[in-house]
Amino acid sequence: MFQDEIHLDLPTPIQRREILKILTNGLVTVPNINLDDISDKCHGYIAADLAALCRIAIERANIKSIHETGRPNAYPITYEDFAESMKDIKISALREKNDVKKIDPVRWSDIGGLDDVKQILDESVVWTYKHADAFRRLGIQPSKGVLLFGPPGTGKTLLAKAVATETFANFLPVSIPDLIKGEVGESEKAIANAFRVAARSSPCVIFLDELETVFGLRDESGTLGKKMISQLFLELDALNARQLPVIILAATNNPEMIDRTILRPGRLDRIVYVRPPLYEERLHILQLLSVRTRFSNEIDFDDIARKTENYTGADLKALTQRAGLLALKRCKEGASAEVSILVSRI
Repeated sequence: MFQDEIHLDLPTPIQRREILKILTNGLVTVPNINLDDISDKCHGYIAADLAALCRIAIERANIKSIHETGRPNAYPITYEDFAESMKDIKISALREKNDVKKIDPVRWSDIGGLDDVKQILDESVVWTYKHADAFRRLGIQPSKGVLLFGPPGTGKTLLAKAVATETFANFLPVSIPDLIKGEVGESEKAIANAFRVAARSSPCVIFLDELETVFGLRDESGTLGKKMISQLFLELDALNARQLPVIILAATNNPEMIDRTILRPGRLDRIVYVRPPLYEERLHILQLLSVRTRFSNEIDFDDIARKTENYTGADLKALTQRAGLLALKRCKEGASAEVSILVSRI
């Protein structure tokens, strides 16, 4: 019955800017309000989300006006009204599976240690967004792909989220199992769709975890694996050709199992080792964990950091959680509920 199909996609940044200008036409705003900057922060918004943003901004300005003057519409809408209203928007596009995500902010300061890795990621990825004009002036094409490798639990996913936060970009985690489809050609379509969504939601960070599970060595892959690798090549090369603000961050525990052609220049050409934390970094991680957990004042973090050699950040977090359970057990016996790390159990 229905022979034609029309796909209504996410608006591009230019389209989003035009929609916002139409919606704000006739609104009383402060002079020279920077609508372009507001639009740039509305990653993944569709027209309905932008309309809701304007409505909430109007309500916020009216509430402030009634509070301070006793009457509505006494104050124009400010940039701050729009910025605060963004926190109340439930982005429609983010409700879909395999779509961009609105993540809790993760700053570099929230990650203990790994200063060398953070510096590399800052130069490789964050500068791409923050200094795009400088790259264009110099005629330099920034890297589009970074591979993070190292033991499990060293913070590779956390680093990817921090990159998205520091660049004010969308975060698109791609689940590798979701890319494997039973029908012929559907797996390639799933890969193409992920890159299409990222392009429409740019700036965007695509995160591919456990990359080697699908995009392993071509000679050892079956027919489906070879087709998926070829599709990934096409998408990465197209991304470079279009110069879109989309970055690929991939993570693996076994880099030697990934096909070498994926790691050539122009694809995932920046390889970064995420090592287990050193003593000073373990101490920093424990101090960060103490911000959210109630520790006993008698705890010697220096001693714990020295006795947890080769522990990853995930291991230290698990140690803290186990100590918390022991504290709850003591609490039932009438002792203090403060967490006290038992060094004998390390």
